[in-house]
Parts: sequence; structure tokens; C-alpha cells
Amino acid sequence: MNEMTAWQLFEPYFLAILLGALMGLERERQEQRLAGLRTFILVTLLGSICGSMGLNGSYPWMVPAGLIASHRFSQPWSTSSALKKIYHRG
Repeated sequence: MNEMTAWQLFEPYFLAILLGALMGLERERQEQRLAGLRTFILVTLLGSICGSMGLNGSYPWMVPAGLIASHRFSQPWSTSSALKKIYHRG
């Protein structure tokens, strides 16, 4: 049986959090940001979890479902004019 260490098990998730944090920090430096650190961490972590479940083979529908969910999760910040008005008010 193949024994996995804790690092091998959680490595993809740590890398997803790290890359999401780097992208989020870069976005927070911009003046008109609509998504920042937390949003990018959540979206990359969701993608990593869905990718891992999809590669397992028991959930082949998980990768497309994760893509749709992450798109719908990030869409209100980029397309909703009501949120843009609230955000740009202050």
C-alpha cells in the first residue's frame, strides 16, 4: 500500500492558497479592485479541490462543476452594476 505523508496529501492545497494569495495581493494593489486576497484564495482552493476530486476518477463531473461554480462565484464582482455603484461610492 502506498503511504502518503501529510505534506504529500495537502501540497496541492497549500500551493493553491499560495498562488491565490499572490494573485490577490497583486489585485489589491490596484486602485479599482473588485476582487482581492480572500476571493482569489477561495477560488484557487475551490479549483484545487475540484481538480483533485476529478482526478480521483470517482467524480468526473467535478471539474466542470468547479469551473462553473468558480465563474459564478467571481461574476457578481465583475458584472453587477449595482455592486460597482456601491463599491465606487466611497
